[in-house]
Amino acid sequence: MVMIRFQEMKTFIFVLLFLIPGLSQARLILDIVIVHKRGIDKNMVLQSELHSREEVIENKKIILFKSGLEIELEAKFNSPSSQYGPVAEVLIEGALTDIKGNVLKEIAGQEGIIRLNEERKLFYKGDHGQLIEITLKPYTL
Repeated sequence: MVMIRFQEMKTFIFVLLFLIPGLSQARLILDIVIVHKRGIDKNMVLQSELHSREEVIENKKIILFKSGLEIELEAKFNSPSSQYGPVAEVLIEGALTDIKGNVLKEIAGQEGIIRLNEERKLFYKGDHGQLIEITLKPYTL
């Protein structure tokens, strides 16, 4: 009887210790909206949108395609190595490219530092009357 209780307790402790590390880490989520407007110079706008919610995994790129555009992003918590506790900012780096692989807009540096739960809008006004608006909003679960 005592042996059965000990075995049950051992199993419970193992499961508890296995779950605790996963519960203590915040999951970083990135909402991405790409709005591509064409024909703005002719007052005849053709607009396409892409909405995506992506879970950020360390050292893994987020790649989205829409209307001949590709956006490739990497995100991580922006924390100095000496800081402990929750981090309020996210560092996002990446690029917006066209179908030929030409880089239309790079996202880096100060432009890529965004506070959690705040939106950042980035714009690219290209040739031939096109406007691309990228909205990024990081948050944690």
